[in-house]
Amino acid sequence: MVSETVSPGSELTRPPPSKLASSGPLTQSQIDHFFDQGYVVVPSLVPPELLRRLQGACPAVEAAQLSVPVSLYKNLSFRVWRSHKAFEEVAVSSPVAAAAAQLTATNPGSRGVIVLQDAYFRLQGENKGCGFHVDDDFFWPCPRDAPGPGVNAWIALNDVNEDGGGLTIAPRSHLADFLDCREAIKGKTCMLAEIDAKKNDRLEAIGVSPCVKAGDVILHTRWLFHRGNPFRKGSDAKGGHGIARYSVRYMPAEAIVKEIRFVNGKMEWLDPEELNEASPADFPAIQLPT
Repeated sequence: MVSETVSPGSELTRPPPSKLASSGPLTQSQIDHFFDQGYVVVPSLVPPELLRRLQGACPAVEAAQLSVPVSLYKNLSFRVWRSHKAFEEVAVSSPVAAAAAQLTATNPGSRGVIVLQDAYFRLQGENKGCGFHVDDDFFWPCPRDAPGPGVNAWIALNDVNEDGGGLTIAPRSHLADFLDCREAIKGKTCMLAEIDAKKNDRLEAIGVSPCVKAGDVILHTRWLFHRGNPFRKGSDAKGGHGIARYSVRYMPAEAIVKEIRFVNGKMEWLDPEELNEASPADFPAIQLPT
């Protein structure tokens, strides 16, 4: 849990076992790696049958009006779980959700672990993705000092090899040594390389780009720096159909959300509220097997 007394860079702490799900798909070694390094790569976390349905739904996701055209990605879509049953299942009731519960502290009697936000991405050709960053208030609309810090699950929908197209993460960059990088990108989330090349180089020096198979999942803490991994110049992957991934952000129900709505084309912030009190239709609780 995080409170006002927790200083920046110390958000991720290992909760007592009583605060976490007592069972789930993650091994103790994987849990330890997450709390030490800020991330863990989990092979084959998405069941094969569900993965096939997710992949089958991708064309409809990309054709929907909620898709947002931006130059960093071939496709960027939000709240996909609302419109596509397979994406709702993977976000709310799959082993991915159960893994998030193993890493997220909650209190008895609360709604448990909540799906805060999601996003569907596809990189293709010259798309580079967002540079090294931590998610801003639009992507993660919770105060830093709210309970959390939260888990981001990156679900691979295509294989990713050395040719790129996946995710690059900077292990242990959620710690205090990298607070200056957080400060540097305030208001300019994707532009660290342009703002301060030396800070960006520090992250590049420790960055890792996992090769993953479709159905593998990268779980990382909210404040871990990460970026898109552009395709290698001249590679077959760069000339292919692209690589898709689905991100789900999880928070404890005690967290505060500052929800954003678009009214007449303008972004408006709603009054903050605890996720326990927020609409389940907007912020569903995960469903663990009984």
